[in-house]
Amino acid sequence: MSDYKFSLIVATINRKQELVLFLESLTNQLLPSSQFEVILVDQNTTDLIQPIIKSFENKLNINHIKSAQKGLSYNRNIGIKASKGEYLCVPDDDCTYYPDTLYMVLKQLEALDKPDMVIGKVFDRERNKYVFKKTPNKSLLVNESNFYNIVSSITIFFKKNEILFDENFGIGTKYASNEDGVFILSFVKEDKRVIYSPLIDCNHPPYSPANMSKQKLFEYGVGFGAMCRKFSSFNLQVLFFKVIFYQIFMMMRFSIVMDKENVSRRWQSLKGRILGFKNYQA
Repeated sequence: MSDYKFSLIVATINRKQELVLFLESLTNQLLPSSQFEVILVDQNTTDLIQPIIKSFENKLNINHIKSAQKGLSYNRNIGIKASKGEYLCVPDDDCTYYPDTLYMVLKQLEALDKPDMVIGKVFDRERNKYVFKKTPNKSLLVNESNFYNIVSSITIFFKKNEILFDENFGIGTKYASNEDGVFILSFVKEDKRVIYSPLIDCNHPPYSPANMSKQKLFEYGVGFGAMCRKFSSFNLQVLFFKVIFYQIFMMMRFSIVMDKENVSRRWQSLKGRILGFKNYQA
């Protein structure tokens, strides 16, 4: 018997105000706070978040774990291993939950079909718009063919099991992205039932590839290519080549209008994807 319904595992570093906003959003949940724990895996080298934890200690069940090693997936796994919840999730330290987020997740996870994982959408209710990408407005069974259109780690909720994050993927590793896609595919490969539900949503500050540095575009590309090579199925190869051809098309388009900066940016993204696929090692 689990101690909680949910364990929220937050790998955090260099965040203060954002973390406060996230924790505040948890104090407003329809689900009573007695039914969930917050595991803060703290990668800071100082006591940066200690005052924050102190301010919420009478409002939330917080398990504060210090970690000397940096890396998103590594530290999420620390939290997974320490968790006492029946269901787990891995919110970012700068996202926020709506008051009904955990309540709606629980309804989906305990529905008649008993999925092993449910995935929601990242949506700004105040502005009535999707934050990163528009996802379907109806529920669907997630598989290799459609996962990439909905993947977002902050909206992944899953039953506790033996599957961990691949520590080669994610910020602070050699494949600095797509740890969430790899995690979802690990469930799919194990024939676990993964559902997307538009009834589940949370929010996140917007960001765009247009604002990323060329180095970041390259690193994210490496993660994508490595993910496709890791599973190396027909569907993942189709996804890989679709994205490669899209990047080539965009390079040609920017070349026509003599936009050298965006040609260079697309090249970094393309190069990263190819090298990630070519050089991937488990």
